[in-house]
Amino acid sequence: MKCEDMREQLLDLVGAEPAGEQKQHLAACAACAAKLAELKQTMALLDEWKAPEVSPYFDAKLRARLREEAEQPRGLFGWLRSPAFLRPAAAAVFTLIVAAGIGLYNIGQPDPAQPGTTTTVVARATEGSAVADLQALDKNEELLADFDLLDDLAAQQQHQ
Repeated sequence: MKCEDMREQLLDLVGAEPAGEQKQHLAACAACAAKLAELKQTMALLDEWKAPEVSPYFDAKLRARLREEAEQPRGLFGWLRSPAFLRPAAAAVFTLIVAAGIGLYNIGQPDPAQPGTTTTVVARATEGSAVADLQALDKNEELLADFDLLDDLAAQQQHQ
């Protein structure tokens, strides 16, 4: 028998005597035997434990609480005046106010997606870095494309 199987059966063995494989496993495995002994000791302590006395004022407090609940406003809009509703309602109103403020703030800001408001971010790379080399090649490619266009125009004029 494996320790995992034995651990699943330990609670059943607390009040009964182990039999067969269980007895052999407990004799061979000190960890499982110690765990069973701990469980038996815990159960013995729980058997000795006595529940504390109920407060003599418990019934009076319970009736007062029930009376308070019965006095809570009822009806279609009674839940609006209840204290349980006030905090979440205040949080919702505050959230709406913040959302409206953010919306109004964003209305006054220019939209970068609209024409005439485009912004170009140019990053300067350090000289000799791979990024700087790529930027230089990109500029040269544009320049060469312009020269190719001029060559094409010159060739068209010669054919005419």
